[in-house]
Amino acid sequence: MSKHALDCTAFRAVSKGTLRGFATIIVRDLKMTLHDVALHEKDNGARWAAPPSRPMVDTSAKTVMLDRATGKVAYVPSVSFDDAKTREAFSHDVWEAVLEFDPGAVS
Repeated sequence: MSKHALDCTAFRAVSKGTLRGFATIIVRDLKMTLHDVALHEKDNGARWAAPPSRPMVDTSAKTVMLDRATGKVAYVPSVSFDDAKTREAFSHDVWEAVLEFDPGAVS
């Protein structure tokens, strides 16, 4: 049985590194909508979902770069989980909700 009661109401495909796209997810029990939940997948088939995050900014309000050569930006989570089991359940349930919303969303 699923730990979370989730629905996907939108999915926007993006293919960059492990990123496969962004979903809008409703957490029914909390009557809460999460926008821009990132879905990731590795070549070995490992999948996970990351809650929304925002770019990290320094004290002068400039975006913090992890790697200036590649332009990779540092991000700060907006939501986090208390333990790995809950985080993994969320990831699993988000992927299920997205694939139910659009079975061809991620190929």
